[in-house]
Amino acid sequence: MKRFVWLTLLCDLMLFAGVFAQQDSAAYRAATTISDPLQKINALQDFLKQYPDSKLRTRAFDGLFDLHVERGNEQEALEAADNSLRTLTPENRMSPYNRFAYNLAKNNIGLDSALLYIDRAIEMAGTSRNLSGYQDTKAYVLYRLGRFVEAEELQRIAIKGHEDDYEYLSNLALYENANGKVQDGLQTMAKALYFGADQESKQHFLEWIDKAEKDQAKRHALKQTVFMSAVRSLTDTLKGSALISARSNAATVMADLGVDLNTARQWSENAVKSLNKKSPVNDVVQFRQSLALVLCAQGAYKDALAHLQSIESLVDPYESRCWLTLGKTHEQLGNRRPAIIAYMNGLIARNDKTLRSALETVYTKEYGSLDGIEKELDSLRQSSASVEPGHYGKPSTPNGKVVLAELFTGAECGPCASSDLAFDALTEYYPRTVLAILEYHVHIPGPDPMTIDESWDRYSWYAGQGTPTVVIDGRESIIGGGPKTVTRNRFGVYQFAIKKFEAEKPRARLSLSVTREGDDIAATIGVAGTNSTGRVGKSVVHVALVERSVDYTGANGISRHAFVVRRMMDDASGTIVSPQQKEASFNKRVNVAEVEQRIKEYLDNPSAQRSWTYRRPFTGWRARPEILDRSNLAIVAWVQDVESKEVLQAAYQDVPAIVGTH
Repeated sequence: MKRFVWLTLLCDLMLFAGVFAQQDSAAYRAATTISDPLQKINALQDFLKQYPDSKLRTRAFDGLFDLHVERGNEQEALEAADNSLRTLTPENRMSPYNRFAYNLAKNNIGLDSALLYIDRAIEMAGTSRNLSGYQDTKAYVLYRLGRFVEAEELQRIAIKGHEDDYEYLSNLALYENANGKVQDGLQTMAKALYFGADQESKQHFLEWIDKAEKDQAKRHALKQTVFMSAVRSLTDTLKGSALISARSNAATVMADLGVDLNTARQWSENAVKSLNKKSPVNDVVQFRQSLALVLCAQGAYKDALAHLQSIESLVDPYESRCWLTLGKTHEQLGNRRPAIIAYMNGLIARNDKTLRSALETVYTKEYGSLDGIEKELDSLRQSSASVEPGHYGKPSTPNGKVVLAELFTGAECGPCASSDLAFDALTEYYPRTVLAILEYHVHIPGPDPMTIDESWDRYSWYAGQGTPTVVIDGRESIIGGGPKTVTRNRFGVYQFAIKKFEAEKPRARLSLSVTREGDDIAATIGVAGTNSTGRVGKSVVHVALVERSVDYTGANGISRHAFVVRRMMDDASGTIVSPQQKEASFNKRVNVAEVEQRIKEYLDNPSAQRSWTYRRPFTGWRARPEILDRSNLAIVAWVQDVESKEVLQAAYQDVPAIVGTH
């Protein structure tokens, strides 16, 4: 009886803890959704008073720090930073030290504290890969403190290995200019602009040009000389497609600066002419956008519009410059309503001040007021957040090409929401005899309970650069997503890439049969013809157990996850197919109970797994999706060239219903 009482009490305590955690999380979310800064500060302070032991207190202090920094409240910002750091164990403070130091320097407050913070981060970093980033931050703090010589010296150390990173270059240019090295600063900033530096860097560049030359004609000549000299230094050693891409990129900046437009047009036209049916979607968008920008700079608006409209459905929603150019081009041609739509499309993912101003101006001209603008924007966002994929409708052949679409995502990743939903639409549109789908979960930006080591290994093998990342047939990588409002855009981009490969003949023959007895699943894979092209390479067979649908709601609000990779047989390395073998057969087995056990061990101690890259202390899961739905499993197999990463062929089979005893 006593045992029953204690068990009941324990259950009550666990239930209370769960309810408390829910209240805790709800209160934090309510505070963070407040738009007014002062009200948000008060709400976060009230949250910390009400839940002093909350696992979310670090985030609350971080939020207070950001709010106080933005408002210039130095003492309050430093207090919030120190409180945040106290919630962390000493070994987990390195990255926060850097963040606090940079934001203080960016807002030019608390510089002495910023220097202390970044010195601690550098001391902790030792010789790790983070060191250069922390040195970059310290150089910026020194610059803000007026210690220009020290800033430049440190930045020259930090930039090693980052010579094509515009942020490192922009900062170095600032320090060179501050030390009176005007020409060096101009040349370095020109390189930063070439590599994609922002408008603030462009403004610095133009201001330095103005100071260097008072005569307008000489200013233009200097601007052209400096930038073209930088372009030549960066492209003279390039050849082939690399040179075409580099010159297209340079042409974009040349159009923006208004320098050597004839050369810019020639380069951008050559880039467009180089496009073919197999060109990556990123090249299609970049090359045509670059040419359109040059044409606009020359006043050829009709020609520019044709190129912009050809990529309108493929343009990244965050590519503000493209949407702004499209809108301005329509306005130049007297098309107000299409201009309004263009500006609105550039605002569905985020609020860009320049686009918003352009929209309000043309909207007022068209309708006399701004009445109805918000309703129209909301309607566009809602329609862009969903896809009616329709049906594939084409006959599939038994030995036809099966394209492999791989999505690297995270349940805590906000920008992954649109990609996840777009992949759901792809699963509806394409049959598995045409498109095989895999979704790998990784810890970006926070812990994900559906992560497995093989997912991280696969992400690393593709040299992942963030989530979401989509890889189509191993040949085309598409990085970036956004909120749910850009789902339709992401679906269109992924479908554009898939269509290029679906009509191909498979580069290998691949057969897959799957049997099951209880929890034991057996897959037999036959491979032939991997060297049919005469190319010498090394092919590998991969086999993955996937769960067709997993219910779990993370920070991005996605509650259903499709084709989640739960286990890769032979890990992520796969099984080598000998080049000497004309035909090969492989038998792979997996036990569902063993997979579940591995998942449980991971969920109990995620930081012990090699996939763990999250540097803050683990604070628990929102839920534990550890039990596999045994009626909802499938096997995906594919053969892939190790050198080129091309997927030669893929295959998909549902795991049959349970036969025999468990």
